[in-house]
Amino acid sequence: MEAISIGPLRAICNAWCTPRRFGLADGPCVLGGADCGHDRIRHYFECPTAVNCLAAATGIWWGGPGDAFLRRKLLLDRVPRLDALLLAVAQDLIYYTVNASRSAGRAGSPEAALGFMRARLRELHRLSEPLHRLLNHRAHVDRH
Repeated sequence: MEAISIGPLRAICNAWCTPRRFGLADGPCVLGGADCGHDRIRHYFECPTAVNCLAAATGIWWGGPGDAFLRRKLLLDRVPRLDALLLAVAQDLIYYTVNASRSAGRAGSPEAALGFMRARLRELHRLSEPLHRLLNHRAHVDRH
C-alpha cells in the first residue's frame, strides 16, 4: 500500500521518466502511439488508451477519454477518501503501465498496455486484501 499511497506525489513532483522531464523533445504516447498524444504526465491522465485500459482491467468506469476526469480528480479536488484511494490506484496502474511498456519496447501497443495493467492489478490484489475488496465492490457498483 505504501507504493500506492505515494503514487500521486510522483506526478505532482514530476517524477515520471518522460522525455520532457529530462529536457528532451516530447515523444509519442507510450500507451497508444503518436496518434494518441505525447509522452507527458498530463497526457496520461487524459489518454484514451489509459482510460480504456483502466476500465477493461478494473471493471470501473473512470470517465470517458478526453473528458479529463482523472486529471481533474488527481489535481486533488475534494474527493471522498475511498475515491482518493481509487484514484491513487488508477495513477499507480497508469504509472506502472507506462514504465513497463517503455521498458519492454512495447510503446504504442494498446494490447500490451492492457496486459501490463492487468498484471499490475493482479499484483495489487495479491498484496492487499482490503484493496482487493474495495476494487471488487466498486466494479460491482459500476456494473449495476
